[in-house]
Amino acid sequence: MKRIIGTPMIFLILFFTLMSCGASSTMNLRKNGSGKAELEVRLTAPVVEYFLDIAEISGYEASRDALTLFDLPAIRKRLSGIKGLSITRLTSPTQGELNLSFTFSSLDSLISSGKNAAAPDVLSWSGGAESAFRLQLNREAVSDLLSLLLQENASAFDYLLPQKGESRTEYDENLAFALDDGPTLFSESMLTFTLNVEGSVISHNGEQVDPHTVRFRIPLADLLFLEKPVVYEVVFR
Repeated sequence: MKRIIGTPMIFLILFFTLMSCGASSTMNLRKNGSGKAELEVRLTAPVVEYFLDIAEISGYEASRDALTLFDLPAIRKRLSGIKGLSITRLTSPTQGELNLSFTFSSLDSLISSGKNAAAPDVLSWSGGAESAFRLQLNREAVSDLLSLLLQENASAFDYLLPQKGESRTEYDENLAFALDDGPTLFSESMLTFTLNVEGSVISHNGEQVDPHTVRFRIPLADLLFLEKPVVYEVVFR
């Protein structure tokens, strides 16, 4: 099967991954900073068809059935360069599905791992008698996190995000030009992140599911048009 993730298509895929109502992520975090994370992506049928149309027009492959949207070897290679990270699952059972699971030996090393380092104002962690996890999200954070994954190619993704001074109406019009259902998917999309901790949660600013679990939700539209960042925090012991 021919893969197209190594082209600018990767930026379109990641963009609509954010817009997919079928995307979820979970992190299990121990008191010593180690843990595991899981990501499941289920792109909607219209989005998959959009990618396949673009791929055919661009001449990547004559047969739609021969195309796959996720280049698993490329993803594995990129993530394998992060210190202390070990991939436990990486599959794409259908054209619009991606399953990724990995363990990490230390959240500290994950944050500060050389050129893969996450910006400290996006993700921070402190251990001790009381452990604290902090995640800051805004439009800039999206670019920072893409830089973590895509490195030098991340800047090419920016053109798919709202431009400076662009209104929500203008953005919806431009999105509708690329994908008829784009504005609807955009308005209905919710980013969800679930954190399971070892021990008991003593404070948080999300939605507590049980004594060990907190869930954070934010509409994608709110995230991309935020004037001020949203900070999510969990303290546990």
